[in-house]
Amino acid sequence: IESFFHHGRAETDLAPIAAQAQALLIHIYADEAVLLSRYEQRARSTNRHTIHEVGNRIGDLRHYLREGICDPLHLDIPKIFIDTTHGEIDAEEVAYIVRETFGG
Repeated sequence: IESFFHHGRAETDLAPIAAQAQALLIHIYADEAVLLSRYEQRARSTNRHTIHEVGNRIGDLRHYLREGICDPLHLDIPKIFIDTTHGEIDAEEVAYIVRETFGG
């Protein structure tokens, strides 16, 4: 499942699902200034779907960061943390880490 899950709220719904599966949390993050800059750039883009333009998204993100809503979920499953502050994700490297986490 891929989404932006709210720390402190999503765990209630996800824990029973994770308990029945071979689940793994991949938490992708970056420094706050980088996240805000990326968000602002995307907000100015004309290629965004209209659903992404609802409300004060940059204000929402600032609130989420300040309140810890973006923090990793508390689930009793393996976790991988990927810092994208300095660039994009290397999908092949992530796939390798996932395979290694589950024993190859």
